[in-house]
Amino acid sequence: MVCLPRGSTMWRLLLQGGATVRCTTAAVNRGPITEPRGGTGVNAEGARPGAQAVYRALAVLDAFSSSRPAMTIAEIAEATSLTVPTAHRIALALADQGFLNRDEVSRRFSVGPAVLRLAQLTDIGHSAFAHVGPLLETLRAETEETVGLHVRVGSRRVCLRELESPHRVRVVSGIGHTYPLTAAAASKAILAWLRPDQIGSVLGEAPPGLDQVKLRADLRQARHDGYAISFGETIPGAHAVAAPVLDSSGEATASVNVTGPAHRLPESRLREIGGELSQKLHLIHQSRHVPPQMNNLEDFAPCTR
Repeated sequence: MVCLPRGSTMWRLLLQGGATVRCTTAAVNRGPITEPRGGTGVNAEGARPGAQAVYRALAVLDAFSSSRPAMTIAEIAEATSLTVPTAHRIALALADQGFLNRDEVSRRFSVGPAVLRLAQLTDIGHSAFAHVGPLLETLRAETEETVGLHVRVGSRRVCLRELESPHRVRVVSGIGHTYPLTAAAASKAILAWLRPDQIGSVLGEAPPGLDQVKLRADLRQARHDGYAISFGETIPGAHAVAAPVLDSSGEATASVNVTGPAHRLPESRLREIGGELSQKLHLIHQSRHVPPQMNNLEDFAPCTR
């Protein structure tokens, strides 16, 4: 199994209603709860100035998982790299607001009812892309690979829904994880169908090492083909193909991708899947209205699987 660090507890609970993510490609440079890099007002550590306490509180919540559902203060401090006094203050504050429970006997903390209450709201935004659901089911059955729906949020994309491959060795993005729009098929399938000024804005926030000449060539090829492909751009050995989900203006608000290990998805197979996927999404675009691009993570809530 292509297993990488688990998805965050907050994303699982708030965006999946408690479902778990076993494998994810979101492992690269993933630290404790940071804002998306490259946006305005974000410092070198990935946190907005003045919001350190918020990030620390989120890091505490993020530390809980199915493998460690309850922790002592010392364990929370170790998991978050916070000092014991800081972890203690944050845990007590979260407990006061119902985001954590505290067992007075064992002195262990666990996720509280406030998080579960928020989790009940997670199906609100799913209806906007509900018509794509049957396509995901069909794709997974036909390809036997992981398929996902990725929604544009500003200059990034977030995995809104994902159906995992039945194979033991598989690649999974992880519901709720965010990625830049400058790498991997799911990102390029969105970026290629944006306006030139929007593309320029995204590239303006890209890291210095990005080969923008190659990326622009990839975008032109994607527009020509109707789909984008990638070879190990997010994780070595993982191949992917994706096509855009367009709104009424013809701009991409999301993309649907198929991803798996390279030995099962050579370029020829990617292009075969890409052509069929592009045609199916084109039919959806002709028959359905897709909502405009969302600018904030708060604009939607992913569905449960």
